Amino acid sequence: MPRTLFRDVVCGTAGTCFYVLLGYSSLQLGVNHANASVVWPLVGLAIGALARFGYRFWPVVFFGSLINNLLVNVQHSVPLHAAILAALGIAVAKSGEALIGAWLCRRALGFPPQLSSTRGVTRFILSAVFIPPVISASLGLLSLWLAGILPASEIARAAAPWLVGNATGILTCAPLFFINSLRPSTWKWSRPAVIEGLIVFVLLILAADTISGIHLPETLQDWPKSYMIIPLVLWIAFRFGRRGAVIAALLLLGFGVFGTMWGFAAFPSKSYEQSLRSLQVFIGVVAIIGLTVSVLNYQLRQQQMLVAIAMADQTVRLATITRENAMLTASAVHDLQSPLSGIRNLLQLVRAKPGVMAGPQGDGLLADMQAAVEQMFSLVTDALSTSGPASSDPFQTGLKPCDIPVLLCRALDEEQAHADSKNIRIELQVPAHSVVIPTLGVVVQHIVGNFLSNAVKFSSPGTTVFLALEESKDAVKISVTDEGPGISKQDRLEIFSGQKQAHIATPTAGESSSGLGLYLTNQLAERLGAVLSCDATPRGGSIFSVTLKRT
Repeated sequence: MPRTLFRDVVCGTAGTCFYVLLGYSSLQLGVNHANASVVWPLVGLAIGALARFGYRFWPVVFFGSLINNLLVNVQHSVPLHAAILAALGIAVAKSGEALIGAWLCRRALGFPPQLSSTRGVTRFILSAVFIPPVISASLGLLSLWLAGILPASEIARAAAPWLVGNATGILTCAPLFFINSLRPSTWKWSRPAVIEGLIVFVLLILAADTISGIHLPETLQDWPKSYMIIPLVLWIAFRFGRRGAVIAALLLLGFGVFGTMWGFAAFPSKSYEQSLRSLQVFIGVVAIIGLTVSVLNYQLRQQQMLVAIAMADQTVRLATITRENAMLTASAVHDLQSPLSGIRNLLQLVRAKPGVMAGPQGDGLLADMQAAVEQMFSLVTDALSTSGPASSDPFQTGLKPCDIPVLLCRALDEEQAHADSKNIRIELQVPAHSVVIPTLGVVVQHIVGNFLSNAVKFSSPGTTVFLALEESKDAVKISVTDEGPGISKQDRLEIFSGQKQAHIATPTAGESSSGLGLYLTNQLAERLGAVLSCDATPRGGSIFSVTLKRT
């Protein structure tokens, strides 16, 4: 036998035995007729179990109902053929009630069914609580009448306890299967919660004992004391949620039935049947109040959680935007360093050699200064144009065909004055033909310019810096090689992280170095889709490279 089938058989057998024992005990409370009890929690347990665990367990309800009704009929000396016929009819009615109720619960609460919204609670009450008892009572009482056990004149009188008992059983017991696990291991056991839970439990026991009237003076037993329980149920539903509301309703039902059986009715009346019926109606109303308030509280907590998550997400997004703005600001400031450095070097040259402006190099120096100022003006203009709320991302919309050798020549020209001031030669190695790819020319020029600036800063006078361009089918690689002191393997792994290392060599002519240039350059390269790398030369220098995809 397959393991699943064996487990279902064992569970079904145990469930049938439980159904027979509890059902037979409940039928002993029948007043007008032995087969119609005003207390019937089994219908709620059956509907909840079938809705949660599957319709395949319906034979538990059928055979359990068949056996306990057959026992009750035989107990009351009903002829065997009539007892069997009536028991079969009631078994069909009870199993049909459970199946239809489970289907309605799934329609109202989803699968697996969950009492998580007021709409679901309303649909559960209007459909699963009222429709199945009507079907069960109609078929069950018809079976009793056809078997000759129930006269036609007694059908209406027997229908009232049947309907009330089944509806209350569904309201109080079915929700056990439609909330989170009742296992104590899933509960929150903080000290304040435990203390509050113990206080509420004691108050609930006292209130249940009070409405049953067992320990009240005789003068207070006729008071409408049952309604004192409603504020406590509201407290339980609000503080302990759906679990607390369901457990409270079950405890009140048990104490109320026990007190009525012993002659201490929560709702004193002329007849035992009327007291039980009034108790069932009251417990049903209390269950509806508890379920509704607890579900409203559950929805409120879920909404608070969603708001907290949304606020946390917005906080993260704000932090990201702030970090990006800081990076862009630092990038803009860093970009301004290059033209400012060029102007400063030119001014130092002019100051050291005043007559140079009157010589043949004068026009070139002025042109270099003009180019540096234009570059600064362009950087400021671009920053202002992209700072507005309607600006688009240039990394997404600004890709244009660019001739890479031309960009390299511009980057070299911007750094030439700095290199000349240190007697460093920059050698350009590019193909004779054009190399055109779609990219952001200003970003590529900035990356190469940063590499060149660092190479000149950290190289000794009289050395050479090589600016080279290599192309392949899928990519273009631009590299800047220097003859400086080089960078250790560990430092090369962290060179683009933005963390300035104290043991890395300092600029050879006292130039400033913030340590952010390569980090900002790497951030720009990532947004552009380029890849930066840092390697060592066989002679100890460094090679900084940027690889651009052709498409």
